[in-house]
Amino acid sequence: MMRYLLDSNVFIQSSNLEYRFAFCSSFWGLLIDLHRQGRVFSILSVKKELTKKDDELARWIKLLPDTFFLDERMHAQAKYAYLMNWAMTNPQFNDNAKQKFASEHADPWLVAYAATKNMTIITHEVYDPYIKKAIKIPNAAKELGVICIMLYDFLELVSENNFQIKV
Repeated sequence: MMRYLLDSNVFIQSSNLEYRFAFCSSFWGLLIDLHRQGRVFSILSVKKELTKKDDELARWIKLLPDTFFLDERMHAQAKYAYLMNWAMTNPQFNDNAKQKFASEHADPWLVAYAATKNMTIITHEVYDPYIKKAIKIPNAAKELGVICIMLYDFLELVSENNFQIKV
């Protein structure tokens, strides 16, 4: 059974755009149901990012069970250290990109945890082999052999068109 980690941008874009709470509660219910099956998670750094504001998304995130957000720092430190070394010594990225990646709290940890636990990352970010000004999740994930998929591809894999879990 494939297990997935959700990036912050999946929650943010979904709540602001296509899956707003006011008219698409089935999407949010699907995430909870998939978590109950042990298939969908995120990490504590993502939770921290998403609960900085006091908005509808932050309130929803706070209602999720503690088991939804995994402790990346307890399990992924070796992969995180490797990833930081890769990023800082990689001539492809400019210094600002390296500094931003090192100061981001969730992205490198998300990749490190996925690599450690053999999980797939769901993100709206896209791999760019020529990028210099940023280190995107899919670029870092490629270095560690982690698969990244878009939210819509994930939904097609796990759910019917009514957000019911595929059997």
